[in-house]
Amino acid sequence: MIEAVFELVRRNEFPQLPSRLQSMFAWCNLDDAREFNSSLGDKHSIFEVEIKNAFIADQKLLYLGGSVIGTYEMARKYWSGDRSDNCKLEAVIPLPAVIGNKV
Repeated sequence: MIEAVFELVRRNEFPQLPSRLQSMFAWCNLDDAREFNSSLGDKHSIFEVEIKNAFIADQKLLYLGGSVIGTYEMARKYWSGDRSDNCKLEAVIPLPAVIGNKV
C-alpha cells in the first residue's frame, strides 16, 4: 500500500523524479550502510555505486499514516525533499546503475 500511494503522488506531483518501482536504493554514507548490514547480521556485502542522477530522500517518511490522507501527506513530504526530526537518508537510484568495488 505504501509504494502504491507513494508512486501515485510521484506521478501526479513529481513526475521528474525516479520511480521507486524502477530504482535501486543505497545509503548515502558508508556508516549507514554498515549499520544496516549489521542489523541483518552482517550477511551481505557492501558495494560502491556510481550515482549520476539519484534522488535523496528521508526513509523515515516511508510510513503508512493512520489514514489515506496521512499516507498521502507523508508521500508529499518524501518527494518534496522534507526531512523528519530523526531522518535517515536514502538514495533512490534510477536503473540501470553501475556497481563499483566491494567495500
